[in-house]
Amino acid sequence: MKDHIVNATKEWFWRRNDNWIARDYELLYTVHGIQPVVEEMDRRFELFSKRNAVDKKTITDVDIFEVRTLGQSTHDYEVLARESIRFIYELRGTLEYEQRVIDHVLTWHVSPGKVELIAHRHRAEAVTAFESLDDGHDTLNFRAYRDHRPRVPYQRTLATRYAELWWDRVNPDYLGFHEDCTNFVSQVLYSGNIPMHVTEKRETGWWFRAEPKPNWSYSWSVTHALVNYLRKTSQYVHASEVHDPKQLQLGDMISYDWRGSGTYHHMTVVTGFDGNGDPLVNAHTVNSRMRHYSYEDSHAWTEQTRYLFLHVDD
Repeated sequence: MKDHIVNATKEWFWRRNDNWIARDYELLYTVHGIQPVVEEMDRRFELFSKRNAVDKKTITDVDIFEVRTLGQSTHDYEVLARESIRFIYELRGTLEYEQRVIDHVLTWHVSPGKVELIAHRHRAEAVTAFESLDDGHDTLNFRAYRDHRPRVPYQRTLATRYAELWWDRVNPDYLGFHEDCTNFVSQVLYSGNIPMHVTEKRETGWWFRAEPKPNWSYSWSVTHALVNYLRKTSQYVHASEVHDPKQLQLGDMISYDWRGSGTYHHMTVVTGFDGNGDPLVNAHTVNSRMRHYSYEDSHAWTEQTRYLFLHVDD
């Protein structure tokens, strides 16, 4: 029976792949919890229309980690799957591309002669189910950190290279978090030669320690805390706010306040620019590469979303 579930899961993702361009959502609407998926696909279409971008091809690969029965049921199965998507699109006569890696939990019901998808949720809504997929917790081998050095020029090439290398996975030198965006950005900054400010107090400085027991500052892993740290002038690092995203450079940061409340919830790093001159970003949580900075196609985005564009002072 599990082979039937695996085949049905792959078929569902292949049909979803076609729907990014065809936008035929009849397949999706009958599934409980699927509305955010449909809204995200619609938002992406609207964003691309605004950018004058045209989808040319979408390629999806699926990795299935586990198929398991739900409780004592012999009819319901839960599938843990990872969807890797490559979007190829045209903008101003040039082919560009974007990549995302999305973790899913799908619930299938089996009845005589029928396998039916009855529920869906993203990894963020199912962290318990995906605990076994966190890559770095048992393989920590963190090299000696650099700290208490005078400020040095930010190495944007090194930072961008790191963001490109690790955008879709956890570096085993660090821990991976369920909400991993700020942890990833901190690693990018550190790889760009920004020194840690080690205080051993979680409320101060900016630091990560792997041994003898993993520990880190709030600013290392919490978006709003890192924003406050970067905007505060120090001997280690400083970032200045700019008001036009096109003024950003490779390795700079963008923070997102989804509700317009004054608290920042998400952070990305600039890794490129599209044909319109808009920043493209890499990020974790929903692992993304060369994604349009606006995130208007994200299920987290709202009309109240506010952006903070941070240029790291060289």
